[in-house]
Order: sequence, then structure tokens, then C-alpha cells
Amino acid sequence: MTDTDDVRGALRRAAQAIAPVAVEWRRTIHRRPEPAYQEHETAALVARVLRDLGLGVRAGVGGTTGVVGLLHGAAAGQNGGACSGRVLAIRADMDALPIAGADPKDVPYRTTVEGVRHVCGHDAHVAMALGAAQALSQLRDRWAGTVKFVFEPAEESLGEAFKPGADALIEAGVLDDPPVDAVLALHVFPEYPAGTVAVRPGVIMTGMDLLDVDVIGEEAHSSTPQKGADAIVAAAHVILALQTLASREIDPTEAVAVNIGTIEGGRGPRNLLAGRVTLRGLVRASNPALRAELPERVTRIANHAAAALRARCDVRVTSFHPSVNNDPVVTERFIAACSRALGPERVLRLPLPRLVGETFCAYSERVPSVLAFLGTGNPAKPETMWPSHHPRFDVDEDALESGILALAAAALELLTGTELRD
Repeated sequence: MTDTDDVRGALRRAAQAIAPVAVEWRRTIHRRPEPAYQEHETAALVARVLRDLGLGVRAGVGGTTGVVGLLHGAAAGQNGGACSGRVLAIRADMDALPIAGADPKDVPYRTTVEGVRHVCGHDAHVAMALGAAQALSQLRDRWAGTVKFVFEPAEESLGEAFKPGADALIEAGVLDDPPVDAVLALHVFPEYPAGTVAVRPGVIMTGMDLLDVDVIGEEAHSSTPQKGADAIVAAAHVILALQTLASREIDPTEAVAVNIGTIEGGRGPRNLLAGRVTLRGLVRASNPALRAELPERVTRIANHAAAALRARCDVRVTSFHPSVNNDPVVTERFIAACSRALGPERVLRLPLPRLVGETFCAYSERVPSVLAFLGTGNPAKPETMWPSHHPRFDVDEDALESGILALAAAALELLTGTELRD
């Protein structure tokens, strides 16, 4: 048996043994979800587990609920001193989403907090990162360098009320002291089979910009509509016209989407035509050059649609999340490590980016990085097939073992070049 065979086997055994504990971590967090910058219980659990593993831990990072843990391999500095070798970061987001109503799931780990729920899988992300920390700490005499575990608050931000957690942590220096060579992350996704890893080099998430449109008409009594300009009718035409952006303005091979998420308008009784309607939504594009053109295109389409009905538009497209761009070299090494650890049949290469945004872009803009999707959908468990952000969203917890193994195996590959060959 070669040394790499032995490391591979030890890592798999460690992930298998840790998985039930990770499930309990995930359930504990799921029961007590916390929204952006209020992840106090989650952060305390993270810090406690990392300290019990012997990691150097910083809590309250950046004046937030962020937590950072440092795990040094055998060749690193002694007693937490200066480290040597490569530095790899593993990032997990912690916050839950505001979701009205009680948790509809009938499960032992049903949410006990009204109005907040983990419907995007951040509870699973935290559990897998902690599991990878435990697996790598058990094998720390087999690798050199440092793994920095970054637990991020406030990922679920649309930039309206507070700064995204990734920005706050980066400003606080999480990519420095020691400087990070690469960053890894997993995001659970029910559209892929449980236990698979889906990834692609280059753009994997399109990113998004904030779209605000004020449709401005003229109030009038509904009995004399010709004396005004109905902003509600004009807004309806604007919404429909914007749908042609992707279907008629853009090359169909490009990943582009425009959506309107909220509509507000009208101030008086039902017999008064509205003078103003406000639309709020998102614009998504993976091609940076195309993304730069979208504000002009959205503005032109909206204004012409409104003008046909004697209204006008005030359009604002605010830059927010750029695309998440996976470094080609790091991604290929990640794929190689996951193929050896999980089996090549469980690693899926995505042909196109997903039309979603993620604060992981803040890391991938600065450091070679890779974000991959961990499949958590299982048709035999229908409760795992609900889409992200659905009130009934849940994950196949059996997939957590694969996530732990993928993160730990990729960390060893990127730190030492260790190949977990059969």
C-alpha cells in the first residue's frame, strides 16, 4: 500500500465517521436559524467546535458575527506561530433567510424561530466545513501548510440594508495574515443528485445587478382616463417588454435574465388611476461585456414601452454582485481530487453557468478560487426536491459525507499535491 493510498483511506474513514456528527450540527443550526449579522448562536457553535479541535479561532471578525479558524499542518509553525507552506481557505456562509410563517416541514429538526428559516442550505455549508476541519485535523501530521476556515455572515444580502458579509470580512483582512493562496466553497443544490459535485471552470454563477424602475404617469379619475396616464397599465407593458431582453435582444447562447420581484403603486381609492408605480428586481448576466450593456438596453426598452402609453420611466441599474469566476487551474485540481475521492461518475461538469448570484464573487475576484455545487436532491426522498428558497426546502443529509470528503480531499490536493488514487 502506498502512502497516498493510506491517506485516501484515512480521509474516507474520517469523513464517514464525522458525517453523523455533521448531521447533528446541521440540525442544531436548522432549528435555530438566524438572519444576517444575527448569527450569534451559530457563530458560538462554530467557534466552540473549532477550539475543541485545537484550531486558533477569531470570533467577531470585522465587528460582525464572522468566525475564522486556522489549522496548521505538520510543517507549520509551532504553537500557533508563523506558518509555512501554502494557505488554503474553506468558506461557509451562516445566515438564514427571512421567510414568513411557521416551518411547514414535519421533521425532528423543524425550525423553532418564527419568520426565519434555512431554505438555502447554509446550515449544511457550516456543518460540512466543520466536518472538513475535523477530518483534516485528524490527519494534520500528513500535510504541510495552513487551512483557514472562514465562516461568513450575511451572505443573503441584496445590498439595500447592510453590507454583504463577504465584503466585511475581506475588509477585516480574512484573505491576509496569513495571505490566502486559494479559496474553496460548496453550495448545496437540489437539482443535482445527492452526493454529486457539479462544477465548471470560468463563470459558474452569473452574478446580479439591482433593478429599480419608477413608472411615472399622471393621476386621473377612472371615468376620464384620457386626462391622465395610467402608471399601472404602463408598468404592465414595461414588465412584459423587459422579458424580450433575453429572448430578442441577446444571443440565445448567453446566460441572461431579468426579473421583477415587487410592484408598488397607487395611493388613492380604486377609481383613481395611479400616477406612479415602482418595480424592483434583478438583472443577471454572466458575460462581463454584455453585463456592461444591460443598463442602456433595460432603460431603452422600459422607456419606449412606457412612452407608448404617455408615461415615462426612471430606471436605475445598480452594480451589485459580479459573476463567480472559478479559476481554471484550481478548478481542474479540484475536479481531479473529487474524482479520486468520490469517483469520476459523481463529478459533473456543467456546460453553462447558473443564473444565480453569490457573495463568493468577492473572494474569486481577489484570489484563485473554486465554488462547486453539492447535489442534495433525491427522488426517493421527495422533501429534498424542493428548490432553493422554497418554504419546504430541505437536503438529503446523506450527501453531507460527500461534501466533507470533497472539501478535505481538495484541500489536500491544493496544499500538498497529494493524489488520492485507487
